[in-house]
Formats: sequence, C-alpha cells, structure tokens
Amino acid sequence: MSFPESLEALRLDVMARKARAEERQAYIDRIARECDMQLFIARVLQRLPDAWCDPDPGKYDVSYFFLDALCEKRIVVKEFLPKGVVAHTSLAEWQKYNAQHQYGVPFSEVPYWFKVVPLKDVFRARCSNCREEQPVIEEYLQTEDSPDGDTWRRRRFVPCLKCGTVTELAVKETSERVY
Repeated sequence: MSFPESLEALRLDVMARKARAEERQAYIDRIARECDMQLFIARVLQRLPDAWCDPDPGKYDVSYFFLDALCEKRIVVKEFLPKGVVAHTSLAEWQKYNAQHQYGVPFSEVPYWFKVVPLKDVFRARCSNCREEQPVIEEYLQTEDSPDGDTWRRRRFVPCLKCGTVTELAVKETSERVY
C-alpha cells in the first residue's frame, strides 16, 4: 500500500489501522485471560493433593480442598495421597502423632478431621461453559488478621479441565475459622 495522497485517504487509513489494532488487542486480551485461567487451574491442581499437610490452612497462603458428597466438609482424595501416608481416623490416634509433631511444621500424616475418600465420591457440579461435571473446590484464605478478629474467605468453584474455565459457585467472608 502506498502512502495516502489526500487528507481523506490519510484519515481512512488511520481509522482502519486503529480498528485492526483494536481487534488484535481484543485477541491478545482474550488469550491473556485464557493463560491466566490455565495458570490458576494449574496452581489449584498443584496445591490440592497437599492441602491436608498445612497445620494452619489459609493463614499464610491460600489453601484448596475437595468437598464431601454433601458439599459440607473438606476431604482428602485417596488417589492423591502418597503411598504409605497414615490417615488417622480418631482423636486418640491423632493425639499420639500430634504430641510428637513440631508446631508449624507441615503434617506428614492426615489429621483425623479429614475423611479420606475415593475421587468418585467428591462433590461435583457442572461447568457453566461446557456443562461437564467436575469436582467442586473450596479456596480458603485469611483475608484479615486483626486483634479485633480475623476474616476468612471461603470461595467455591468448579475448575473445568475439559474446557479450561472456572465456574464460580459461592464466596463467603466470615470471622469463623474452619478446620
């Protein structure tokens, strides 16, 4: 294309270039959102198997949990436990382990308050995009640490591994700590 030879041609060229740039920017923005979504899902998947190890989940960094079939309690998925890890089922068992456990160090055995279940038994919901049924994940994080009281955020969502989107289900801010 040669250089415009009139003011009108110059203005039309500018408008066309701006329109192409806006289209490309919209494409770049869409791809950036998709990349951010994939990185978020990867972070969730990376942290899910070890959430039970944290002696103070959500206090210093976000924690992610699977939920039971009633969508009430956090659970540990049997398929994601390392071989040989002990899963305590009673307070008495746990107290024996915990008496020798150093405060602040990640747990090496599953606390009794986590039920260990097969992946097929986790609570599921449909992705709002592709309608595929996927596990519901709870994100847990302390959002305020204050002498007047702490604030904790519980966010539930469906990360869809089929289409790569996240469906938000619920967000709750509370002063109640959940174990």
